[in-house]
Amino acid sequence: LLHNDIDRLITVDWTVEFDSFWADAVASHRSLFEQLYTKKGQNFIGAKILGDFSNPEHEAVQAVTLRKLRYLESMLKWAQGTERVFTAIHNERFVMQRECFNGFEREKKLASCVDAVDTFLKTVPAEFHRKSTQDLEWHINNMRHWVWDAPNFKMEFGRRLA
Repeated sequence: LLHNDIDRLITVDWTVEFDSFWADAVASHRSLFEQLYTKKGQNFIGAKILGDFSNPEHEAVQAVTLRKLRYLESMLKWAQGTERVFTAIHNERFVMQRECFNGFEREKKLASCVDAVDTFLKTVPAEFHRKSTQDLEWHINNMRHWVWDAPNFKMEFGRRLA
């Protein structure tokens, strides 16, 4: 089940398709791990139903499961960060499409979104960098469609958005 959720989270789009239930799913994995592998998380009924895996003979399984759980928690953290940056891009695009008719103002909004993406991507670890970059670049390029008269921005970020 843990392996399945890792595969599902890495394949889902972290912007449009990302859902808030992932935090609950990871929290349930964490509580199940504590129930199975730690003494402090166990209660009498859970130990009788699920079994007691906190003894030393299950240390190898516990280490592998803990490593996978930490990877899933890290993936969730960066997926949530990617979704937050996408929400900022989406909100700026919404305002730009409905309220902003000045080309210079549109250019400033697009530049601020690109700056937010660049700032965020500097903090993303290498294992999730490609996934976050692909998902966010798609929405930046979609936003560029609404900036048709932005020569300053096109000169500044020409290679990036070409």
